[in-house]
Amino acid sequence: MYDLLLRGGTVIDGSGAAARRADVALREGRVAAVGEIPAAEAEQALEVGGLVVAPGFIDAHSHADAALLRDPAETPKVLQGVTTEIVNNCGFGLFPVRGEAAGEAMGGVWTEGESPTFASAEAYHAALRARGTALNVVSLVAHGAVRASVVGVENRPATEDETRAMCGLVREAFRQGAVGVSFGLLYAPGCFAARDELAAIGRVAAECGRLLAFHVRNECDRFEESILEVIELGRETGAHVHVSHIKVADPARWGDIGLALGHIEEARARGQRVTCDQYPYTAGSSPFTTLLPPWALEGGPARTLARLRDEGERSRIRAALAGEEIIPGWDNLSSRIGWPRCVVGSAPGREEWEGRSIADLAARAGRPPEEVLFDLLLATRGAAIGIWHQMCEEDVQTAMRHPAQMVGSDGLHTLGKPHPRLWGTFPRVLGRYARELGVLTLEQAVHRMTGKTAAAFGLAERGLLAPGYRADVCVFDPGRVVDRATWERPTLPPEGIAHVICNGVFTVRDGRQTEARPGP
Repeated sequence: MYDLLLRGGTVIDGSGAAARRADVALREGRVAAVGEIPAAEAEQALEVGGLVVAPGFIDAHSHADAALLRDPAETPKVLQGVTTEIVNNCGFGLFPVRGEAAGEAMGGVWTEGESPTFASAEAYHAALRARGTALNVVSLVAHGAVRASVVGVENRPATEDETRAMCGLVREAFRQGAVGVSFGLLYAPGCFAARDELAAIGRVAAECGRLLAFHVRNECDRFEESILEVIELGRETGAHVHVSHIKVADPARWGDIGLALGHIEEARARGQRVTCDQYPYTAGSSPFTTLLPPWALEGGPARTLARLRDEGERSRIRAALAGEEIIPGWDNLSSRIGWPRCVVGSAPGREEWEGRSIADLAARAGRPPEEVLFDLLLATRGAAIGIWHQMCEEDVQTAMRHPAQMVGSDGLHTLGKPHPRLWGTFPRVLGRYARELGVLTLEQAVHRMTGKTAAAFGLAERGLLAPGYRADVCVFDPGRVVDRATWERPTLPPEGIAHVICNGVFTVRDGRQTEARPGP
């Protein structure tokens, strides 16, 4: 006897295969059968005619590691049909954090308020299990946390002993279930790492069958060089490399993303494993400290704020922002996109600034934009989050069509006006890009949210609707599914997600979230 039978739906199984009419039976937290199944064989039957039955979506790029500890309901993702999140991206994470410098660098990053940190993957996941979560949680090991724990937030190469120690922490995290390493080569302390350090960690990942996920060093004028850097690291180490939120963030280079994708194609043709993820928007989001030159971030957040209080240091930062100091590899984002495209998303204590650009705030205050940036960072103790209108629609669609692409929200759980990708990513791909624009077929879109992601990150028994797989399911209306979150109202939930099942348990039923916590 089956526990639940989903009858009469259109099954898109996550493999990329064509949709077909079939029933799906679940038993004891797993998919038990897919085909024509009599209702009498199930304790409960749910009619889903006219709806698509797909695997639960997998968020390839999540920053929910701290948010899940505060609010295990994870409503923004669950209402989108997400049943699994891959956390600790861009080199930031709550483990392994050992020592004061590492705790300061990783605690409270990209989230409201301070967050607890953990010495190990095991300790972090134990904390999640103690509370329960509404979805499955899979972790990368954050290179930034590893480096800060061993080297500190210092702008220097690691010694041989320090590199060995970092490799040891990475191995430990792998033994405790981490599925790869994330690097934030744009951010401190990842931007301070030398190639030898990255390659050493890459060899450990290759040996253990784990991937390397990179926020590349430069997404503006040197985006090609940055893509080639990580491809070469993959070739040298033998590791699968994954480019996080692939983009071209320089208006002067809009339309050129095909050059980066071409390098990925060449690597794949040589037999390398190279993949990427993407969110379906033309704006990104990250801390306002991202706009500062790398040297201003050395030593951690407290030292950065001290520099902003020192007039001599402020003057030097102003000069860097104006392009008077050449810093190899630094993308100097504000100079590329302009202050009108730099918008305040979250500003604790300065909520009246949220939703307004730095250019607008500067004009109203009669102050230079750089000074407004400094004021914002000091007023929020470095916690302000920006939204960067930095990409073009043509590039978004070009990347979305590429066979290496999969879907990740990159959503930041902040107060104020967060980027709408936190609430809208997956329905937006299904509604706007598949149904309305035809950039992907529905089968391709589901594949890039489920089976492809599971295969890339080594998630066994997830990502497909097939007998024996975990019963993670999303049931949606293909004619109605769409995102509703906007820049003005970024926390509006999507439409068209009817039911979500995680590990055989309803987390959304008839469009409403339940109280169930079947994860992590």
